[in-house]
Amino acid sequence: MKRINIWLAGGLGNILFQLNFGQRLKEQNYDVNYITNLTENNFITQKILKWKIHEPIYQSLFSTIEWQRKSNLSTFWACLAFFLSKKFDITFLQYSWEKKTSRSTNVSGYFQGRKLIESSFSTIHKVALDMSMELIRNDEIREKEVIHFRGRDSLHLTENIDLLKKSIEKFPNLTIITDHFTLAKRYAPQQKIISENAINDFKKMIFATDILICSDSTFSFWAAVMNNTAKIYAPKTLIDQFGNLNEKIEQFNS
Repeated sequence: MKRINIWLAGGLGNILFQLNFGQRLKEQNYDVNYITNLTENNFITQKILKWKIHEPIYQSLFSTIEWQRKSNLSTFWACLAFFLSKKFDITFLQYSWEKKTSRSTNVSGYFQGRKLIESSFSTIHKVALDMSMELIRNDEIREKEVIHFRGRDSLHLTENIDLLKKSIEKFPNLTIITDHFTLAKRYAPQQKIISENAINDFKKMIFATDILICSDSTFSFWAAVMNNTAKIYAPKTLIDQFGNLNEKIEQFNS
């Protein structure tokens, strides 16, 4: 059995894709380990890579996984190897950026290619099921109509703002879930805005009962995977990148 180390990186949405990739490898009889160093505040991520580190909430959502850590020296070497692999599109001494697993012991990347996603529905739902077991469905008030407004770290901020405005015109009772309360308030001063923490925001999205409008983010994509009740809309940018989950997601048109 070949061992593969997946070096996790990014926020919750990206990491869920990496766990999905790991699940696919397990089904192909790989021994998969998840390395957490690149999702933590440490000398490598803060001083060398200068990354913004997200709260590692994924660890609380998968109680059956044994997360692993490497030394700072191993992490530094991995980052150098991944940089060379990505820059030259090669496997560098068994380190690969993205999916060259046949020749690699250590891999990292976001694993978000649409073809991979569209061939992964079974494992995507397996990851979602494992995660849902850790999310408590209690008696908290559930929002009926929800939009996720991604205000930070977006490549399509102008489009996101336009989507927010047009969505409110079409659905005046929308509740906004956002990582940027101030920006959302500027463009939607009359709406209810929720910006608590990643876990609670995620739960508000997956338990929306009537409508869920996604942003162009992996966070939104996974909320759409897990929401089993609402009508789900998304911008063209998200559907182009990730697909529509076998027509579960409909492109938003104002």
